[in-house]
Amino acid sequence: MQRMLLMLLFLGLTMSTTFRNQQAEASANRVKPCSWEAQLRKKGFVLLKTYRNRLVQASISTTRPKLSSRHRRINRSYRRLLTSVRTVQQCYKRKYQRSRSYRTRRVLLKSLEREMVRVLDQVTLPLWIGTSWDFYGTATAPHQKSIACGYFVVHALRSVGFRFPQNFLYRSKKRGPMRIYKFAKQAAGTMARIVSRPSQRFITSRKPITSLKKPLKKMGPGLYILGLDDHVGLVLYDGKFAAFWHSNYAEPQAWVKRENLYDSPVAKASKYRLLAKVHQSWLRKWMSRQPIRVP
Repeated sequence: MQRMLLMLLFLGLTMSTTFRNQQAEASANRVKPCSWEAQLRKKGFVLLKTYRNRLVQASISTTRPKLSSRHRRINRSYRRLLTSVRTVQQCYKRKYQRSRSYRTRRVLLKSLEREMVRVLDQVTLPLWIGTSWDFYGTATAPHQKSIACGYFVVHALRSVGFRFPQNFLYRSKKRGPMRIYKFAKQAAGTMARIVSRPSQRFITSRKPITSLKKPLKKMGPGLYILGLDDHVGLVLYDGKFAAFWHSNYAEPQAWVKRENLYDSPVAKASKYRLLAKVHQSWLRKWMSRQPIRVP
């Protein structure tokens, strides 16, 4: 009899714990979605789709894209765009903390990953299209001086809330004040080791660009760093299309552009390619605004 009572008590406690967990899950799911793109659109930071498409097409031609008045206005408000991401980070952090199970948290991180790719591809990076490339370029905002390929990777990630410690401010007589970021000066292999895991890296040498299709499909949608012979950029993969965003150094198109990864002359010409996916652990750090540091 006593044994039976103990079993019933244990069963009751288990059911009570399960019920509380279910309630916590339900409350987490009832939190309003963190509609990142909608918030940016409401604040007037999103370029019109037709204009954005024309801008992308112009960037792969031999003529530098011309900016609309709306585009110039958003560029002037770029600093406000950077600070607006904090409310989204707080929203995702609350949802993550209220999610009790591993499965729910994983689903949330996948959702964040897809939304971040969409915001980068459709909102923040199009603002940079046409920004001049320069080997020493350290521009911190679109169309403000010029930008090198490593610095473009840093500021692309900063545009969606990733933080990088600013190492120092260098004053050049020729170029004026330059904000130096240690991460931007690293080789693509070092960048990859910092933001990804070994299982989420793929290296190929002397193979066609199409050799990246299989690892991209295996690793799935997300944000990738692509290292080439003497170049680095970002690959945004949504499960169907792989967009290669980079500050192109090849004349006569030496500016920031968006290309189909498999049609990019720079990516096709490179003998060495390193593809590294930004790991989900960095998305958790993104929620808490933890900086990406170089060891």
